[in-house]
Amino acid sequence: MTLRPICEACGLDLAAQDPGDGPAVLGIFVLGFALVPLSILFDRVFAPPLWLTASVFALLLIACAVFGLRVAKAAFIALHFRHRNQ
Repeated sequence: MTLRPICEACGLDLAAQDPGDGPAVLGIFVLGFALVPLSILFDRVFAPPLWLTASVFALLLIACAVFGLRVAKAAFIALHFRHRNQ
């Protein structure tokens, strides 16, 4: 999840932008809050074997984390840029 050195659209130097741990922490909280109750509900309603529940939600977690981290990182950089230059 590395950044490009320079934005292709506006020429902004992205090497100087550092979102820190904010996107990862936000992702942990949001995905944990959403997927843990959903997995418990899934287990109660359908009662599948434990390996099936674990594998389905592990794949769902990885997919959501990769997509969400990209979006959150871009949002944090945009907010950082906007509020730093006011």
